[in-house]
Amino acid sequence: CLTVQLNGCESTECSSITLNTTGVSTLDDAGISVYPNPSEGLFTVDMSGSNLGGKEVELTLRDMLGREVLVSRGASGVFEVDARGVATGTYLLVLTTEEGVYQSKMVITR
Repeated sequence: CLTVQLNGCESTECSSITLNTTGVSTLDDAGISVYPNPSEGLFTVDMSGSNLGGKEVELTLRDMLGREVLVSRGASGVFEVDARGVATGTYLLVLTTEEGVYQSKMVITR
């Protein structure tokens, strides 16, 4: 609650906010492996241990400001990703499928 006092008068206002964070899981939760991590820019996203077999996947690498720096699409399985053109740093790797959204931290080094 927020209480405001001004010129001898007092007013109180109370509100509640509900956050819903469903729909985003980690890659580990889905049986998806990313290696090596950290990487020098070439890394593998292995979905063979997941239940996503053959489904369409969008892979997005985002910087810490949320900007897309790399996007790739294809059928699930094993992706070989070439991010050697991306600056060193920490990124968010996001896989989007019709089953949901999966994410993990990815570190690019040189």
